Amino acid sequence: MGTAFELLQAHYQDRLMASKTARANGAGGVVGLTGPTAPSELVLAAGLFPVRISAPAGMATPTADHYLDAVLAGDIRALFESTMRGDLEFLDLLVLTRAEDKLFYFLKEMVRLGRAAAVPPLHMLDLMGSQREAVRTYNLQNFNWLLAVLERLSGNAISDEHLHAAIQLTNRCRELLRELMARRWTGELSGVDAMQVIGAGFHMHPIQYAQALESFLQQLTAPPPRRQCPRLLIASSQPLSSLDLHERLEAAGALVVAEDDAWGSRAASGDIASTPDPRQATFEKYWRDTAHAGINPREARQAWFLAQLQRDDLDAVVFYVPPGDHQFGWDYPRLAAQVLAAGKGSLLLRQDAADVAVEGAIREFVSALSTRRTHHVND
Repeated sequence: MGTAFELLQAHYQDRLMASKTARANGAGGVVGLTGPTAPSELVLAAGLFPVRISAPAGMATPTADHYLDAVLAGDIRALFESTMRGDLEFLDLLVLTRAEDKLFYFLKEMVRLGRAAAVPPLHMLDLMGSQREAVRTYNLQNFNWLLAVLERLSGNAISDEHLHAAIQLTNRCRELLRELMARRWTGELSGVDAMQVIGAGFHMHPIQYAQALESFLQQLTAPPPRRQCPRLLIASSQPLSSLDLHERLEAAGALVVAEDDAWGSRAASGDIASTPDPRQATFEKYWRDTAHAGINPREARQAWFLAQLQRDDLDAVVFYVPPGDHQFGWDYPRLAAQVLAAGKGSLLLRQDAADVAVEGAIREFVSALSTRRTHHVND
């Protein structure tokens, strides 16, 4: 298929290609996962193929508009529409997480009413984001329920040996991703390219992904481009599963070097610990992982973001809070004040990045940053 990037890009663009190919080649089963709290390691250890499910960008949602509450976010509406029209019918199981709880209950109701013939079997993984020990028992119970469901689906017991092997594989992917994140800060690749390389890993088998990502990193040998561009961090209220925002920011002359989002810089996160009890280690990872919006207390969720503000090579933060947000907006004033205190610029975007109307504000913002950066270099 050409270069490693072309392979990764193809899987980012056609997100069900690898899983449908696995299905056609007689794979043991395909499991769709939504959100960063769904453990792909359990799926792999059961001998199944994990694939991240995301909302199709820009799709019309007439069925969702008829059945769903108007206040639900656009990504939830698109996922409902996509599932109802049969896009995911080939899945053996669709695992939804706490962030999609309303989607789960709406889909279950459509099944109950007999109006969802194309909806695959559903399972809800309800890991509470609270870091308090009081929720450990509840979260562990939900984790074990998913483990049991996967064992029944595959007909295979999830052994410690198989889970250790899955953890070793996904930790290798995390190691390579962390190298990718570091090289973004040196200007070796654009944010648009980085997001495609990162996102491909949600849709490929991790063996093939690790091979392709390693090859891609080896091919990053050209002199770093766009080194003098304003460097931006994106903080988003919704998953950055499309390229619209990055494309508009970089077309205006900026370089996106990081995202406080599990589809971006937070995709790698920390490894699953190597311990004699791989189930417990996997549970701790997906409970304690702070790369999603539901973490409580907020200080745990925002620690990574605040650490990035201290970097001298970061110029500004773009807060992306499109319509449909009901949570991030409460945090924005405090976060914006912290950005200001760190001496960085910031831009608040309240419109969908796919809307051409955002271009003017983005160009003006990036132009001002470029002027300030030029003056700083000359001084």
